[in-house]
Amino acid sequence: RHITGKINMNKKRTVLSSFVERSQCGSMLVELLLSIALAMLVIPFIFDYHQTAVVQAENVAIAKQMSGIQTVLERYIIENRENLLRTVGKNITRINIDDLYDYGLSPMVLENADKYQLRILKSADTTGSATLQGVVVYTDSDITPIRTREIVNMGGGNIGFVDGAHV
Repeated sequence: RHITGKINMNKKRTVLSSFVERSQCGSMLVELLLSIALAMLVIPFIFDYHQTAVVQAENVAIAKQMSGIQTVLERYIIENRENLLRTVGKNITRINIDDLYDYGLSPMVLENADKYQLRILKSADTTGSATLQGVVVYTDSDITPIRTREIVNMGGGNIGFVDGAHV
């Protein structure tokens, strides 16, 4: 009897063990499916965050480059103030970006020279004195109006954009 009882106990364990092993396999499958479902829910948010971070980094780079060009343009205005004030009837003078190289413009900026337009605005104040203000305009068809505002806010009020036909 004693030996038979052990055999029966071992059989019960074997049956119970195989049942537990089967249920563990089933639960592992459920865990795997839940993990995949969770990943499918989270991945779009991670991708969107990554895309937003890339756009923000591009905006910062554009604003920084435009601010650098603005600084060099101001040097140009100071050096050429008298000639710029003598222009009769012209309130807007366009400057070629290549002309700023002698004033400290980075050669790397010249690689993207086709995306920049430089303008010097001449206006008269209430005393009749003329003032000059340099404006850097960046043209890119991929930049939306919302991105334009973000970049302008990063770079200050002296930078601008061309959006389609609007300046």
